[in-house]
Amino acid sequence: MVTTLCLLDLTAAFDTINYNLPLLHLGCQFEIHGIAVQWFRSYLQGRSFIVVYSGSTSTTIHIVCSVSQGSVLGLHLFILYKVDLAEVVEKHNVNIHLFSDDSQLYKHCHRHETATTVGELE
Repeated sequence: MVTTLCLLDLTAAFDTINYNLPLLHLGCQFEIHGIAVQWFRSYLQGRSFIVVYSGSTSTTIHIVCSVSQGSVLGLHLFILYKVDLAEVVEKHNVNIHLFSDDSQLYKHCHRHETATTVGELE
């Protein structure tokens, strides 16, 4: 019988992080509170960007989620965000492959179980 591999790729996860989650992990899992958490919050909130090209300027975009990629703290905050990911997927009998900011969840299944397995991954 032929099996299929169902894959959920979280490669762009940096862009979807609700920045309150890493802040919660700081307090709940690492017991970091007070001014240290306020400092991280000020780093994450209130960010915006514009694009300037050939003398034209776009409207200002206010960023309501995500962690800055390429920043000194970005990767550390992303790790805080997904610190319990391996534990969660293990409870659901899902395989995980982690590398830096790339996370892929996968599960083998029979071809006729593909739709159900994709639902389980989501």
